[in-house]
Amino acid sequence: MLLEFPAELQVRILSNLPAPDISTVSQVNQSFHKLCQEETIWLNLAWKDFKVKLKTTEEFSPRIFYQSVLYPYRKALGLWQRQNLKYYSSIMKVSVRSDHLLFEEMIPPVELREQFTFLPFLQVYRNRLDQTIKVKNLSKIALSNQVKIIKPVSGGDNLTVIISNIEDHTMNPSDWRQVMLDFISIVAGGVEINDLLLMRFVQTYHSRALYSYSKLNLSWPEIPLPIRPGIFVGSYGPHGVEVINLTRDSSRPGTCGVKVTGDPNVPFGQVSFHIGSGEQCLRIPREDQENLPNLVSFLENPTFVQYQDNLEIDFFTPAGCAERASIPYNKCKGRWMCECQVAQHGFRDPSFIPGNFIIFNQDEFAVLFIELASISLFRRVTPELTRGL
Repeated sequence: MLLEFPAELQVRILSNLPAPDISTVSQVNQSFHKLCQEETIWLNLAWKDFKVKLKTTEEFSPRIFYQSVLYPYRKALGLWQRQNLKYYSSIMKVSVRSDHLLFEEMIPPVELREQFTFLPFLQVYRNRLDQTIKVKNLSKIALSNQVKIIKPVSGGDNLTVIISNIEDHTMNPSDWRQVMLDFISIVAGGVEINDLLLMRFVQTYHSRALYSYSKLNLSWPEIPLPIRPGIFVGSYGPHGVEVINLTRDSSRPGTCGVKVTGDPNVPFGQVSFHIGSGEQCLRIPREDQENLPNLVSFLENPTFVQYQDNLEIDFFTPAGCAERASIPYNKCKGRWMCECQVAQHGFRDPSFIPGNFIIFNQDEFAVLFIELASISLFRRVTPELTRGL
C-alpha cells in the first residue's frame, strides 16, 4: 500500500520511522529495498535525530554515513570526563558535523572571562566507495594512525580510546621540548614553565596511549540554594582555572562544588566546597567584612537574615585577601557559611576549612577560603559546553 502513494509521501512516511524500522522495511522486497535507499530519507532522519544537515555528493552518501557512523556511534555523542589521569581530568566533546563525527578536547580558559579552547582529537567518517569506517587521529601529543575506539553500547556511560605505535618524542630532545611548550601554551597561555605545569604535562604525555572516559551527567537535581545547578569554571590560584559541577553529592547533604577537572591538591571527582541549607543568609556588617580577623570573630557568633528573592547585601573583599580573579561586585544576592576542602600535594591529609559561599547572580558566585586568605570567582559555562549537542 505504501508503494501506491506518491514518491514524496513515501519518503515523508519513512522519514518518520526509527532507523531500525527502516532497515526492516527494506527487507520486505526489492521495491521497498530500493525505496529505502533514497538519500532524502536519511537526510531527513539525520536532521530529526541529530539536528545535522547533510548533503549528498558524489563522494558522500548520507545513507551510508547515517547507517555506519551516526547510528552506531549515537551513544558516544555528548560530553565525557577523562578518568585515567591521577589528579587531573579533562572534558571531551563528541558532536556531529556535516560529514563526520568530531571528538574535541575542551581546554578550560586561561582567564576566567575567556572561552574554552576546542582542540580536535579524533575524526570518524566513511566515504561512499570505502567499506570501512575511518578514524583520523588529530592529536599532536599522540601522533599515530592506529586508533581504536571502544564506544558505549546500550546506553553505557564508558568510552575508551586506545592509540598504539605512538611516536616517541623523548628520542629527540628538541621535539620533546616543542611538544611540551605547545601543551603549556594551550593549557596555561604560554606562561613560564613551573613545577605544576611540568607535572601536568608529564602525566598527560605518559598517558597518551589510553584515554578512558565516563559520561558527564548534565541532568541536575534541585539544590537548596537560589542559584541553578550546572557547570562552572573557577580560579584556583597556581593551579589555574578549573571546572566544577555545582550539584548535590551523595556524600553529604546540601550543595557541593564537585571538581570536574582537578589538581594534585584536590583531584577531579572530589568535593571542592560544600554548603548546607540555603534558607538563612549571613548578614555580615561592613566592618566585619573588611578584614579577616573581624570576619572570623563574626562567624563564631553569626547573625542571619531569611533569604528572599529581592535580597541585596553589601559585599566587600577583606583586606589582605587575594582575589584569584577580579570581582567586580559590591552587592550580592546572598551569602552562606560553607566548608572548603584543602589538602597537601598528592591529596594527602585532606580536611575542610571554614569558608563563605557568595551568590552575585544566576551565573556567578564566589567562594572565600578564609584560612587561605583567598577568594575565587566562578562563572557558569554550561551553555558553552553543550552548544551544538
